[in-house]
Amino acid sequence: MENKTKFKVGQVYRGTSGVGHIDLTVVKRTAKSIVVKSCLGENRVMVKNFSNVEETGTFRSWFFGANDIYSTEQMKKDAYDAAYHS
Repeated sequence: MENKTKFKVGQVYRGTSGVGHIDLTVVKRTAKSIVVKSCLGENRVMVKNFSNVEETGTFRSWFFGANDIYSTEQMKKDAYDAAYHS
């Protein structure tokens, strides 16, 4: 049995696409789906297994994986860059 990274309730993930990125917080989870909260509200997303290493999902045009954790350190860095380097 492989050791795959899975989505965790309460964790914030960063979704990316050609139009930018979005922050997604996992609110609930079942074996096959997760409910994510974003600036667009709460939505159910089906969990995919495109990779042998991590669970993945797509929300509208954004793709995200269980390894795409958006840490508080990265949030601070992004806020600093937006304030002083724009």
